[in-house]
Amino acid sequence: MRGGVCIGQDMAVTYFFIMDTIEQIAVFVDIENLIGFCDELNLPIELTDVIEKLKEEGRIVVRRSFGDIPHAIRGITKSHNSDYVGERAASSAEISVRRMLRDNLFLHEDIPYKNKYKNSADMRLAVEVLYTAFTLPNISKFAIVSGDSDYVPLFLKLKEQNKTVIGITGSNRGTAEMYRRACDSLFYFTDISQAAMAPLDDDGVSPKLGIEGAEPLRDTNEDHPTAEQQTLRDEYAGLLVRVIQSNNQSGKATPLQGQLQLQMRQLQADFNLERAGFASFVDLVAYADKENLVKVSGEGADVHLVLSNRSIADEQEQAISTAQYRMYLQEHLKCQLPTFEFRQQICEQAWNQIKFSDEDGGILLSDLSRDVADELASNKGINIPQASVFKYLYSLYLARCFSYEETDRQFNPKIVGFRAQKEEWDEHFVGLQLRSLARDAGFEMYPQKLSRLFYESDERSMHIKRLLDLLTIKYERA
Repeated sequence: MRGGVCIGQDMAVTYFFIMDTIEQIAVFVDIENLIGFCDELNLPIELTDVIEKLKEEGRIVVRRSFGDIPHAIRGITKSHNSDYVGERAASSAEISVRRMLRDNLFLHEDIPYKNKYKNSADMRLAVEVLYTAFTLPNISKFAIVSGDSDYVPLFLKLKEQNKTVIGITGSNRGTAEMYRRACDSLFYFTDISQAAMAPLDDDGVSPKLGIEGAEPLRDTNEDHPTAEQQTLRDEYAGLLVRVIQSNNQSGKATPLQGQLQLQMRQLQADFNLERAGFASFVDLVAYADKENLVKVSGEGADVHLVLSNRSIADEQEQAISTAQYRMYLQEHLKCQLPTFEFRQQICEQAWNQIKFSDEDGGILLSDLSRDVADELASNKGINIPQASVFKYLYSLYLARCFSYEETDRQFNPKIVGFRAQKEEWDEHFVGLQLRSLARDAGFEMYPQKLSRLFYESDERSMHIKRLLDLLTIKYERA
């Protein structure tokens, strides 16, 4: 429906509101999945912040939730204690969840378990989503609160109907790559939730869910970016460069700020300025400029972004940045650089898989990377794309960490044993990348910035210096 009001016949400004330009949103919650990942992340089971975030995307017209609340609560209380917590605490937790849904205007459908293993909540949710998509064509965005990859076929079907899919799940660490790729936008509870944990009440029950002994959330210092935020800042700056490069190659002018953000979201569904500690897109642009990745010209609304093309003399005055190191390596590896923690997890799982495969005469590198990625996802709750695992393990192969046999498949040797101890693998990987940065790319080497790149802190600068000395690579002493 269109409507408008004209204030005076001779008024210079006419005010119109156009209702059909406001995008309408339907929100669906898998309540058991929500309870599960909130408990795992030690976050309150609360949808208020999610609703406020979604209001930035449009007008919410449908709110539905599905699942067996008592069963979900019993499941997580059992994980906290060898025996179930008291009946009063469990009942209080159920009441709290139902009150939260009511206060956020959700219509909840209880779907009890037919047996202790399975109910039909996910199927019921999918049917309701598709019914809504076909019967209410004015709804253009569908937000699904769940991290379950079983919903990916539903997401793809919604896209076929020209609907925008918004995924809302627990954390970056626990989200499968397939789920990420199926979303148009992706938000994490760890970023959205800003509620602080209250102290235990007189009954020793946390208001989070009514579970005993819940830990409080850790405070973060917004004035100083965390290691994760710093990594994201570098990645987002590189993503900005990628978008500008794409527009340049297609002959397009640099788009406006909103269009740039949309293009970046299309390339990375979980792009979120707040995750990186940026207050606005302008802050990201300023960071990319400071890191010598883009150049900003103009003022006010007439601001232009171009790729940085500084001379060698300029780069001597403005030293290379961690973001430039990261962007080069990620283009070189064709994947994101895994964090030090994740690289250690990959090494641990790969070592076990190779030892296990000795009886079978070895394992192909592609199979090894798949098995490692699957083990990390199923047993550790760590979702690293198989491509990133493969590139890391392939780098270890190039660094002669493995004994291997050549096969008729290019880039896919059979790993049959070890040439280096597991504790040495990551050092070989870092050394290989240092050679690439220094000798192939010709970068000046700054140990402190390289420590931030590979270890997310300055604390291993001396270790980087030792590696550079062993590799006979010159580095800046300052």
